[in-house]
Amino acid sequence: MGRIMALDIGERRIGVALSDPDRIVATPLEVLTWGRGSRALPDRDAVLRRVADLIRAHDVRILVVGVPRSLDGQMGPQARYVMEWVQALAEAVDVPVEVQDERLSTAGAQRALLDANVRRRGRRQVIDKMAAALILETYLRTHHDGYAGAEETDATEEETDDGTQR
Repeated sequence: MGRIMALDIGERRIGVALSDPDRIVATPLEVLTWGRGSRALPDRDAVLRRVADLIRAHDVRILVVGVPRSLDGQMGPQARYVMEWVQALAEAVDVPVEVQDERLSTAGAQRALLDANVRRRGRRQVIDKMAAALILETYLRTHHDGYAGAEETDATEEETDDGTQR
């Protein structure tokens, strides 16, 4: 089946999450940063190359990008910014690039980290990849590609010795 990768794109950081090969579990992978900083990638082209490298290294078949629509579903400035990245990614990678509504994914990740009593410094280091994992979970759930949370529709029934269904 192949893995699915999800990205949560922000102004300076991109959270990356990855499914397992059976597309059941979404796991935070890493955070890409660019611009200033000793571990930051120098520019957008370097980020695109790193994403392409991750896709090859993990045998990814689909790339999903979270698009932060407003609560009423409209495309605001941040969503338009992300769509520019989607276009650049589509040109830079050899897999289909799909978009997923990511309203409140970062807020959900923040809540989960607060509930787990993760300190502020720790939250800052993982929030983006946690948000990417939430985007990927939503994608897996809505596409039912083996996601553990998907409803079973092929329930099998057994016949008992007296002919009734169980």
